[in-house]
Amino acid sequence: MTSKITLTILTLAAQPLMLASSSADEVDFEKDILPVFEERCMSCHRETYKTSTGRTKKPKGDLRMDDPKLISKGEDGDVIVAGKPDESAMYKSITLDPEDDDIMPPKGDPLTKDQIANIKKWIEEGAKTGDWKGTKFNADGDKLDKDGKPIKKAEDK
Repeated sequence: MTSKITLTILTLAAQPLMLASSSADEVDFEKDILPVFEERCMSCHRETYKTSTGRTKKPKGDLRMDDPKLISKGEDGDVIVAGKPDESAMYKSITLDPEDDDIMPPKGDPLTKDQIANIKKWIEEGAKTGDWKGTKFNADGDKLDKDGKPIKKAEDK
């Protein structure tokens, strides 16, 4: 009897610790996912804009990743199926063979294993964007602050 009570007390005492560790393991969209999207995806997947030469550039695949309300929808439907990375076109396209013509991003190196793992986990956790209101860019592709001024990259400072 005493061992059952002791076990119950220990189990109840450990629950807050287990909950704390599981929430600490959650992917933080603004820290772990958004920087990857801004750096590797949003140059092609952002709102329509005019270049400095006057050319109109539309989001590729009609997918906008610069707005939390639009991040999961493309021209062919759902790009992200919350909770189901294997059914998400985004996850499928970032995990293609690097030689595949459809791999995303199409320019530069493929995403790292850690970036892919974080995106997968983010989708598994429901693909929530938290308090993020969206990312704005100028025609040159510079990220803008809330006042519409270009944010200097660390290497530009």
